[in-house]
Amino acid sequence: MKQWRFEISSKKGFADVNGRDVLEDIRQLNIDSVKEVISEKVFLIEADFDQPFAERVGGELLADPVCQDWRIGKSDIPAGPMAATQIEVHLKSGVTDPVAESVRSALGDMGAGDVASVRTARKYVLLGTISEQEAETIARRILANDCIEDVIYGTDAEPPSPHTQPYEMKITEVPIRDLDEDGLMRLSKEMDMFLNFKEMQTIQDYFRSQDREPTDVELETIAQTWSEHCVHKTLKSSVDMELDGEKIHFDVHLFCGCCFGTVNADAFGIKSG
Repeated sequence: MKQWRFEISSKKGFADVNGRDVLEDIRQLNIDSVKEVISEKVFLIEADFDQPFAERVGGELLADPVCQDWRIGKSDIPAGPMAATQIEVHLKSGVTDPVAESVRSALGDMGAGDVASVRTARKYVLLGTISEQEAETIARRILANDCIEDVIYGTDAEPPSPHTQPYEMKITEVPIRDLDEDGLMRLSKEMDMFLNFKEMQTIQDYFRSQDREPTDVELETIAQTWSEHCVHKTLKSSVDMELDGEKIHFDVHLFCGCCFGTVNADAFGIKSG
């Protein structure tokens, strides 16, 4: 099964909008040596089709014939007097790629036969003299999200493998029952839970009553649902009012609209007031 590489670029006379936006962002980093940025879309398709069918894929499916050019294979650095740095951004293995899924579906409609994988990437050519550190800064700050994307530097580097390991369930318990106050607050900070001592102690007491340690997922869930965004802790209070001579008391619990159905903090004993 062959891996086909398609590169999609703007036609001459049509603006490279993405490249222009990236150049402006680079200038915001006070890197003035980059004079132009060329951006392209990359499609990596592992399939059994032949060269004529590949040309149909490039011309009929992947590129807009009005404003885009396409080529099969990896293009060279543009010739010219300026130095050039190539950077490619690929999704990490296992990250959802909806564009690739759409292309794969369309390939089926075109009669492509057996298609093992479809992946997308972004290619940038930076014209101008920059250091390795500046290239890494541009990639990290502008071009890629290191949580979900891998960065490849240079024309000779190969893209990451499309193959993924089967998912293996792993349950991670977080020791909390024997922690003192300093330990609880350290755990809150290390896990970015942003919970105060009273809240951490309440969690600790609960899992002591359950005679077990919490999992990392449980702690993350509690931290998220007790966050200021979801539970609005500073806006929780008791309200006393009088209506038609009758005194009414109730507790206000404000939740954001996207978090209905999440865990109520009162279930763990934290009361508003």
